[in-house]
Amino acid sequence: MMKKQAKSGSKDKKKNIMAEIAILESELDSKHDSEMREIKSNLQNQKQIQTQFESNTEPSEIVSTNINSLETGNSTNPKNAKQRQKMRKQKKMEEMERLQNEAEAEADGMEDNKQAEIEALEKLLEPHNLIVHQVQANGHCLYNAMIDQLKIVGNEEFTVLQMRDFAANYMRKNKDDFMPFMVNESSGEMMTAEEFEEHCDDIANTALWGGQLELTALSNVFQTPIFVYMSTSKEPLVIGDASKSHSKGGPFHLSYHKHAYGLGEHYNSLRKRLV
Repeated sequence: MMKKQAKSGSKDKKKNIMAEIAILESELDSKHDSEMREIKSNLQNQKQIQTQFESNTEPSEIVSTNINSLETGNSTNPKNAKQRQKMRKQKKMEEMERLQNEAEAEADGMEDNKQAEIEALEKLLEPHNLIVHQVQANGHCLYNAMIDQLKIVGNEEFTVLQMRDFAANYMRKNKDDFMPFMVNESSGEMMTAEEFEEHCDDIANTALWGGQLELTALSNVFQTPIFVYMSTSKEPLVIGDASKSHSKGGPFHLSYHKHAYGLGEHYNSLRKRLV
C-alpha cells in the first residue's frame, strides 16, 4: 500500500514514504531475527534436555544445572535491587521536600494574611477608640467574648455554660426564625426538626463553634445589638436592632478574625482604648 502511494506522489513525498518503508522493514527484520534467535535457543535447550535423559542423567541434576545457570546469569540482581532501593529513597526524599516547600509557602501566605488582617482591623477600630481584647481560641470563643462584653457593658457575670444555654433555648423557642438558615452539612438540605433539636443540644452541651445565628439569639436574649468588626468591611456588621440598648449600657462590640488564629475563624471582645 505504501509503495503504491510512493509511486503516485511528489518526489518529496515519495522520499518520505520510502524512508518510512525502509524503517519499517528494518524493524521487521530486527524483530524477525530476535524471534529466530529465541526459537533456536529454545530448540537447543530442548535438545540438551533430551540428550541428558538419553544418557540417563537424573532429572534433578538437569534442574540443578538450569537453576545454577539462572543464578549465574542473575548475579547482578542484588546490585540492581540496591540501586532500585536507592532510587525509591531518593524519590521519597524529593516528595518530602516538595511537601515541605508547599507547607512553608502556605505558612508564609497565612502569616501574610494574618498580618494584613491585623493591620486592617486596627485601622478600622481606631476611629471608634477600640482595641482587641484576646479571648482563648477554642470552640467557646464567641461565648467568652460575649461574657467579657457583659462584664464591661452590664457589669454582669456569666459562665460559658450559661451563655450556651441562653443561645440554645432561644433558638428552640424561635425555631421558625432559625431553621430556614440551618443546613445539614452532609446532605446540603435544610435541617429537619429532629436535626435542629440535635444541633441545639450540641450548642448547649459541647464546644461547638458559634457564629452569626448564635449571636442573633444572644442579641435577642439581652435585648442589645451586637456590632461585629471585621477586616474585610469598612462598617461593622450589626446583629439585632441597633436602636435598642442594654438597660445598663450597650451595644456589645466583638471582632471577627479569619486568619489570625491557627484553628480558623475566631471572635474576640473589643474594649475602649485607655487614654
